[in-house]
Amino acid sequence: MYNGQFVFRWQNQALKRQAKLIYAGFERVLGKGQTILAATSGQEKMQLVSGQFPKSVTSVLENGVTYPVDLTISRQQLALEFREVRDWVKQTSQQKRLLNLFSAETGVVTAAMLGGAIEAITVDPTNRATTTIQAQLAANNLDQAAVEMRTMDVPNYLDYAIKHGLTFDTITINPPAFIRGKKRAFTLEQDLPALVAQALQVAQNGSQILVTTTTPTYSMKRLKQAVSDATQNYTGHVTASTEFHAPADFLQNNADRHSEALRGLLLIVE
Repeated sequence: MYNGQFVFRWQNQALKRQAKLIYAGFERVLGKGQTILAATSGQEKMQLVSGQFPKSVTSVLENGVTYPVDLTISRQQLALEFREVRDWVKQTSQQKRLLNLFSAETGVVTAAMLGGAIEAITVDPTNRATTTIQAQLAANNLDQAAVEMRTMDVPNYLDYAIKHGLTFDTITINPPAFIRGKKRAFTLEQDLPALVAQALQVAQNGSQILVTTTTPTYSMKRLKQAVSDATQNYTGHVTASTEFHAPADFLQNNADRHSEALRGLLLIVE
């Protein structure tokens, strides 16, 4: 829900075939006249189910941070399941340098800058990441903030950062299940351990690395195994200190581990 406007994101085709029944049940509980929008993978525009399309960009205020969301566009611009992650980033970013890898929709760059970060670099192979972050910064009067946005393959940027001796205090990684970049493709199943191993090379003593995933088939157990594989040849000490999950209002079926919206692991480099 975005400021009283309800968005259904259909990622399960079996459920989508029952959409009319689900909408009807939804309206029986909340009453008719609600603005209901539907987003389907592969479709650029949002579908209007009931009510009226928003006439302007919706501003979501969360923990003192404003996030603009255009609800006519199907693409997700603010992942609500990252609410507690954004809160953590804002609270821990004072005088820190942030490196954000993938996924502008997590909102962590803007949260970090409002939390007092001195610099942020965000890297994503898609142009839409830059557009989303620019809109978020502008909505919070941070147009001139020290934020560098790079549209390039993430492993290539890490190669560059390692070569030039760059280091960061906080590194956030939220890779997609699969993405084809400019020069190489990234697959979560195969490439996450190597990506985390690269990230460790631009960390320093006291750095924090937050690795998250929203891919349904990638469990917390697999995430921990990927981190373990990444640290096998690392000469320093890494501690997995905290697990992150979706907020309590994201209901899940305990019998189905795929229903969990978010899994995250916070690493402390010592």
